[in-house]
Amino acid sequence: MIRGLLLTAGFGTRLQPLTFFVPKPLLPVGGIAVAEHSLRSLSKLGCRSVALNLHHMGGRIREHFGSKFGDLGIEYSTEDQIRGTLGALAPLEDFLAEADIAVIANGDTFCEWPWASMIETHLQSEADATLLLHEGAPEEELGGAVGVDDEGQVVQLREYRGQGKVARRHIFAGAHILGKRLLSNLEHQTGDIIAGLYIPLLERGGRIQTVVTSVDWHDLGSPERFLRANMMFLNAQASSAGGSQAVSGKSHLAGNAVVSRTSVLDGAVVHEDVSVESSIVFPNAVVGAGSQVKACIVGPGVQLPPESVIEDRLITLVREGDDLAHGQSLLGGLVYSPIRSA
Repeated sequence: MIRGLLLTAGFGTRLQPLTFFVPKPLLPVGGIAVAEHSLRSLSKLGCRSVALNLHHMGGRIREHFGSKFGDLGIEYSTEDQIRGTLGALAPLEDFLAEADIAVIANGDTFCEWPWASMIETHLQSEADATLLLHEGAPEEELGGAVGVDDEGQVVQLREYRGQGKVARRHIFAGAHILGKRLLSNLEHQTGDIIAGLYIPLLERGGRIQTVVTSVDWHDLGSPERFLRANMMFLNAQASSAGGSQAVSGKSHLAGNAVVSRTSVLDGAVVHEDVSVESSIVFPNAVVGAGSQVKACIVGPGVQLPPESVIEDRLITLVREGDDLAHGQSLLGGLVYSPIRSA
């Protein structure tokens, strides 16, 4: 039996102030919540039960997905205090104990998860765990890489340096498979799964196998990466279906509005004589008449004044008591943040 776990408790700190209003797993890619893309892949795999751990804005996530997604049953594990990627496991030990293998993914990552090849590799290798690595992800953006030998087994992982020779190094892509041996010995720890589970496992002689992929993969860890994921999704859609935008039927576009490479979500309004390019317009946002918007994220409920000319900005509502961070500006009750970090 396969059981799934999506890690959806995080604060999305690097995406603030957007994640003050939307939990990171509900951020849309191509008009669909990023965690929903993963639920679809798990359902397609044949998984019939998945758990989501909740903390930041957990009620919004529970409300969005409910108790069932198609034929995929959903359970929730609410964390009063955030427990980390390792700490998410023990409260779900009864749920996971029924599984022969557990497939785990970061709920804020957009990827066509290669579950089938990961499971096949995991079973053939008889490893304790199997990690997905990405051969094209930029190490300078995402941290240190994982060192593997010629057979794809992990020999270097953060501070752990094994005896094997590193044949190649790739970025961990946020998907795991845990076998029965690990699932039956979960400890009640908080913190990080790599430091608290995988490194001790390697130190006592356990085996971690890897699968390396080159499929589209996006960690939505910053406004820039979130916007980039959407643009690449829309580019792929344009290539396959001939359209370069994702416009909700519950939104309103004026007849002469020009929208290209853009997602326009439920309840959004784009007025006349507007140009919106390479952007995301969130639910209930309004782009005033005569505006020009390029490479922007227009947050939920934002009302851009007529004749706005904006590029490379995340625009959100102001919250009482919040201080402006470096690079942010406040105008007309809206916070303008740079898309790209300095």
